[in-house]
Formats: sequence, C-alpha cells, structure tokens
Amino acid sequence: VFVVILQVGALAQFPYLRTLEVRPGQQRPSITCIAQDAQGLLWAGADIGLLRTDGERVDILVRTEGDAVTAVAASKGRMLAVLESGVLLDCNGYGCDTLLNDPSLRGTPVRSIAVQADGSISLATYGAGVRVLRAGISSTIGAGQGLPDDHVNDLAVLPDGRLAVATDQGLAICKADKVVETFDGSRGAPDNLVLSVSVTEAGDVWAGTDQRGVFRWRPGQDGVHLLDSAWCHGPVMTLAVHGDMVWAATEKHGVVLHDIRYRQASYRQHMDTRSVAAPFMDLLIDREGATWWCDGSDRLYRADPAILFVPEHEGLDLRAITALCTDAQDRIWFATAKGLFRHAAAVSEELQVTRVPLELDPRTPIVSLCAAEDGTIWAASFGSGVFSISPNGKVHRYTTADGLSNDNVLAIRSMKGDVWCATLEGLSFWWNGRFQA
Repeated sequence: VFVVILQVGALAQFPYLRTLEVRPGQQRPSITCIAQDAQGLLWAGADIGLLRTDGERVDILVRTEGDAVTAVAASKGRMLAVLESGVLLDCNGYGCDTLLNDPSLRGTPVRSIAVQADGSISLATYGAGVRVLRAGISSTIGAGQGLPDDHVNDLAVLPDGRLAVATDQGLAICKADKVVETFDGSRGAPDNLVLSVSVTEAGDVWAGTDQRGVFRWRPGQDGVHLLDSAWCHGPVMTLAVHGDMVWAATEKHGVVLHDIRYRQASYRQHMDTRSVAAPFMDLLIDREGATWWCDGSDRLYRADPAILFVPEHEGLDLRAITALCTDAQDRIWFATAKGLFRHAAAVSEELQVTRVPLELDPRTPIVSLCAAEDGTIWAASFGSGVFSISPNGKVHRYTTADGLSNDNVLAIRSMKGDVWCATLEGLSFWWNGRFQA
C-alpha cells in the first residue's frame, strides 16, 4: 500500500476512506446523524436511540426503539439530541436529562440543532420554523417573523453569532429572534430550495440546493459563486466546508468532494454499482480535519484529505512496495519487485516517476531504505548486500567483501551521519569508506 501525506499538488482521487461499524451487540442500528464531543468521542443518532463510540466500544446512552433520534449536536461539553416524538435531551457520558417535551414537533420533525455562544439552542423544524430555547424560555422564528418559509432544513452559526437558516424558499440570517436578512432568487440565488448550509470563519455561507448544487454567499451582498455550473449529483442533503475542501452529501452519488484551490477539482466517493445513495445523510468535520459521514446503515465512513491512497501510478503497481523513505528534497523513494523508484512527495498527473538504474535480482528484494545527511540514499537488500545512490545518481554496491557482516540485510538506518545495517550475522556500520562489524 502506497500512502502519501499530501503537502503540495492536487488530489489524484477521492481521499483515503475507512469504515467503522457501530454495532451494540448484535443490533444493526440505522444511523442518520452524528456529532463529536469535547473528548473526541463520536455520538450517533439512530432508530434505536443515542449511541457513543470511541472506535472500538459502543455504548447506548438512551434506548428509544420506535422513537428515532433525528438530530444531534455538541454543547459546552455535553450533547443534545432530538427524538421524533419532540423530546430534546441533554446528555453526558452517564445519562440524559429532558430539556423539552413538545409532542407538536412530531408533525414538524427537527432536522438540525444549532447552539450559539450565549447558550441558546435553535431547532430547525420542517413546518414550524426555528424553535429557540433561551434561558428556559421557548420562542419561534417563522414566516410571521420574516423567515422565507416555515420549512427549515438546516442551521449554522456564523462567527459573529448570527444564525444562517436554510429553508424551502431561500436563506435567512437571524439575530436573536429577528430575521435581519433574506436571500433568494431575486438577489441571485441559483435555487430557492436550500437543503443544507455551512459557514466559514471568514463569514461566508455555503448552501446546498435541490437542483443547482452548491453556492457560496456573503451576507449583505448580492450574487453568489456557484461551485459547479454543470452539477450532476442531485440534491445536496448535507454540506461541510473545511479550509479549501467542500464536502457535499448528494442524493445520486453519495459524498462528493470539491477542492476549490483547483478549478474543476471534483472527486466522488466510489460506490458499488448496485448501491444507491441514502435519502438521509450527515457529515462531520472532526478535530483532526477528517470528514465522517453516515448513510442510514450501521456504518460510519471516515475520509482523510491529508492521506492519499494510490494503488497505481503511470502503470506501476504500488500495492507491493517493500521499502520506503523520504529525502531532504521532499521526494519519496520506494522499491518494488520492478526496481527502485523516486517521486515527488505530492502525487498528480503532472509529476512523473523516475526509475533508478539499480540492477537487482527480483529474488533478492530491497527490504529497507534510508536517506543520509549528505543526500546519499542507502538501499538494503536481502541477498545482494547494500547499495548507495549518491546525489549525482552514481550507484555503488557493497557486500561482505567491503566489510558487511552478511549480504542478507534486514534493515538500514542513518543517524547523525552514520549508516547502520542489521544483517543475519549482526550489526554493521559505515565508517571511512568501508563497513565495520
């Protein structure tokens, strides 16, 4: 497996993806919403209740068969969860307290929770506007207060504390319990049906729509930046923005990633041709910058944009690498049965693999590589001794005739200018032009 830590360059494909199964015992929950707490634990809302996992152990904090959790959010070291029945729970690692029990919310399900700096809790209801709980008092922001529509799909808190609201008839910006700005097609929105919303530290609002994909809008201004004018992935059910990465959970093609640093840089989650995207999904950017999502199954998915998985490049199979190192010039050196190669630390179509002219019997593979302080690359083989590749490209081979303990070398390392080899007959180190036992 060839795994590259990205430093420069564009992504070559969808980021490295891993899957975590969340199963309490033999149960297979249907997970539809996720959040992360202050300790880094993941909380999942499902049809059987509220679950918490550290990646190995799964705990059921509240069991609610027949009363699914529809939204979760972190709040000052605790977690908030809303049930289909209209119950709002305040939970920690030991249990949950009820903050609100409103049966009327059953007919207007809560789709999102937002917690503001003053501790007020806003609930996005589909049919009853935004329900706000502040200091124990409940109020509503709806069409009567200037909201574009009472069907609210998502909420996000801007850096200045205002609330961005996504509705079936456009966006709204709210401060306290007042609508201070609305934005729809009359001001340049490409689609009034906004299904998801995310905000940035710079104060931009990113919106996921029903038909036109994703657009960026700055409150107080007209016009937008459309992410992809040829959007073909269907409705954007959930949206998350982190740095230059825009993650969109779509109805047709699952999770789609756009890197806005590069024009037309769009990467799509690989999906089995027999599978279809789930009708309900949730996205989470964790504290390490990785993206998690759920798709209504018992699985959570984690994609890390800092890791790129490259199984093949320029026709070279990278799934059977036997040794790997990096040098001071930010290059990667790696060995396969085909020989020794080097490549820039980034991977893109413009950067090429270089084969090092080192002739080696495939039966005596390179098992270890290291870069010395002077720029020399040392390659240890199991059966053919040690090779050095100088900065000018000259290759030299060393065997027992040059003082090496044994030609079957297991590992090679460079430390403080010295080069050390572990062989089948003890340790050897490079000194004054020869190896010493």
